[in-house]
Amino acid sequence: MSELPSEMYQVHAILERYVAIHDKIFKFSLRKTIPIPGLFKPIDFGQHFRELDSLVSALEQLAISTSNRAEVPGVFQHYVTALLKTMQFLRDMCRKLYDQSQGDLQSYTMGQYKADVTTYEGLVKEYSSLGSALDEYARAAEAIRRGIRAALTGAYFHYSEVNSFGLNEIASAWLYTEALAHLVYALGYVSSAALAGKRWATLNFFLESAIDGMKESEREGGPSTDQLAPVLFKRYADFEAFTGEQRVVGAHYMSSANLVRGQDSSADVEEISAVLRDAVDRYVQDVRKMFGV
Repeated sequence: MSELPSEMYQVHAILERYVAIHDKIFKFSLRKTIPIPGLFKPIDFGQHFRELDSLVSALEQLAISTSNRAEVPGVFQHYVTALLKTMQFLRDMCRKLYDQSQGDLQSYTMGQYKADVTTYEGLVKEYSSLGSALDEYARAAEAIRRGIRAALTGAYFHYSEVNSFGLNEIASAWLYTEALAHLVYALGYVSSAALAGKRWATLNFFLESAIDGMKESEREGGPSTDQLAPVLFKRYADFEAFTGEQRVVGAHYMSSANLVRGQDSSADVEEISAVLRDAVDRYVQDVRKMFGV
């Protein structure tokens, strides 16, 4: 599945509590990173240590529970790992600062403290960067699901349009399926271009997101995912085998039209090709907007 696991909501709750602690520790610093003990309200490092230790334990359990689940996206696991390292480091800093506040002034020197701050800043940047990637992942998966649902509503090629071709029942069903296959392929092409360079934006990511979209449509009365997905993905692979030049001149549309004519000799190949191209062109205009391209 391309959807984020339900544990993400629990991670977000932990993140909010951790950020609140971070802000309490660092909010008085001119650099927003170096707390100055004794300035303004004293910082209760002991309390922060205990709270962080509890949060770390909770996040560790979530990390363990999702580590061996194939449906959990790698970007989510990487984010949890980075966040956990950051929280663990701040927890350990709080323990050192607490010991110092209790009179053990030599246990944590200013040099050690400054070095730890630098390390901590790097950890914060790392988990924040992965958080941005996770958010981008979620938005991309949702765009693909929306694109699939839009295709299955019939807004770009409705099943009722098939009747205008005067085809037999088998050829009509074939034409409708081919139209959907072209829309799905167009969605994959646009998403691939929009997400170029993202390590997680693989073909498998697209296909899983597409299946999620089909299942959402099925729950609302759409076609069966188990029956539809294998056919559409088989044609997706077929279209991918065409060269870029062949697709530009519409060879993949002609291949679909010829398949339909193979089921009904009265099929007009040129007309079917033109209708498929028009449906895809209208669909692509809307899909590009979903991905902001």
